Amino acid sequence: MAMDDYAHSHLFAQNVRLDPVHPGEQGRTVDVGLWTGQTLFRNGEVATTSGVETTDGRDGALAIRGALISVLPDGATFSLSYVGKTQVTAGTNAFTSEGEWTFTAGTGRLAGIKGGGTFKAEGAGDKWHSEGVGTATKS
Repeated sequence: MAMDDYAHSHLFAQNVRLDPVHPGEQGRTVDVGLWTGQTLFRNGEVATTSGVETTDGRDGALAIRGALISVLPDGATFSLSYVGKTQVTAGTNAFTSEGEWTFTAGTGRLAGIKGGGTFKAEGAGDKWHSEGVGTATKS
């Protein structure tokens, strides 16, 4: 099992909750969301993944920040944080995102996982998918 397999993934997710926050500035959008899905790794393993995310911006250009945890069938877990940007297509609920991520912790056989990489995502409404690439090592 190569640690790098966990740095190459396809995530298929759905928003569970998305709450708008009204900052009081004309044209500014701030949202806090909770999502869940399944992640397929390069080695064929599948994890249940859940996360939280905030978006903040205006005119469809949003900064994003979030964290997630993935749980593998044997109970091993890892968590990571991510930052990036999202662009919402005007007049639709379609969007694209891109950014960087970093492993923050691991348990079980993934204890000590370190590394990071980049991601790209796209979706519409509450459903979306993301592809992540990067490197991973174990200390």
